[in-house]
Amino acid sequence: MNWDGKRIRDLRRQMSWSPDDLARRLNCTHKEILNWEMNQSSPSKEIIDLLDLFDLQRLDSASDVSEQARIESILKDHGLDQVSQVDLDVIEK
Repeated sequence: MNWDGKRIRDLRRQMSWSPDDLARRLNCTHKEILNWEMNQSSPSKEIIDLLDLFDLQRLDSASDVSEQARIESILKDHGLDQVSQVDLDVIEK
């Protein structure tokens, strides 16, 4: 998938990172981040590889949050303090 300015900005915002935060993580400058986000230049292959990794991290984090909400709902619905994977499998069948 192509890393255009909108996608870079969206990733940065979804990770709750400022342009400086992303620049630090990518070992580049704040100005480079802004140039990419305004489609005035494009990141290098090495930067794109890192952006791909950050995007996977974002997806994993979103999945964790979704899973946590599901488990909290099960705990509440069944009056439990904790639940194991075996309990989840039984409850969800």
